[in-house]
Amino acid sequence: MAAPYPNPMSSTTGPSKPSRARARPARPPEGGHEELVRSRVFLRDRRQITLPAEAVSAIGLAVDDVLEVRVVEGGILLVPQRAGQEPARSMSRFVGLGRGVFGDTAEQADALVRDLRDDW
Repeated sequence: MAAPYPNPMSSTTGPSKPSRARARPARPPEGGHEELVRSRVFLRDRRQITLPAEAVSAIGLAVDDVLEVRVVEGGILLVPQRAGQEPARSMSRFVGLGRGVFGDTAEQADALVRDLRDDW
């Protein structure tokens, strides 16, 4: 049985580059999920990759679709974001936006809140 990928060291003219987007035979992963497509991609300049056409069509992606990037168990998982489904965001982007609005110290902010409550 032939190996799924040619051995680059067996060439007499020197190592050759592996074929881009060559599909490997699917085998069930450890997590028990069924694999429909398994391919190799290469990281290019500016951290870009090209997704194989088989993978894109298998899940129905289109141009300008948004993919969420997750790092899980030492790997990268790309999860399509459907319309109306916003990715989880950190609240840390709001840190410091209100600095100085209610005073420069916690005591000044507390005094302002007390005054506002008294006005009610």
